Amino acid sequence: MREFIRNFCKRKIAVSAFFVVITFILISLVGPFLCHYDPNSQNLDLVYQLPTLAHPLGTDNLGRDIATRMVYGARVSLLISFFGVLLGELVGIVLGVCSGYFGGIVDNIITAIVDILPFPGCCWPLSLFPFWATVSLTLCSPSRSILSPNAPVWCVAAS
Repeated sequence: MREFIRNFCKRKIAVSAFFVVITFILISLVGPFLCHYDPNSQNLDLVYQLPTLAHPLGTDNLGRDIATRMVYGARVSLLISFFGVLLGELVGIVLGVCSGYFGGIVDNIITAIVDILPFPGCCWPLSLFPFWATVSLTLCSPSRSILSPNAPVWCVAAS
């Protein structure tokens, strides 16, 4: 264990990532007790307010506090990632137990499926990228004919 900690502490990126993850978890756990605003309540008098002491990161287009929304969003992100990992572990355990118990042809089939399955999962989003890039450039045309007249400026710059 000491050797692991020593090797871990030698890697600056690993230590930095560790503190980022711990900070993220602490903010998501303690943050709701420190936030004084409802993340979904709208106040149209405070639209696009710059950062102040009351709103440390400012407000969005509906007057909602951005810092509060980030804290509550971190909680959702942690829950989704936790249950995603839990689901992956459960599927892996079930497939591993079935493969080990039955062996033979069942083992070969499960191994083949597990070997092939991740490849399309990684390539599927990459194969759609040219399509989505074309759609986003079409939607973000300089004439803004497809989007509303209040389309953001970055859409115009993207085309």
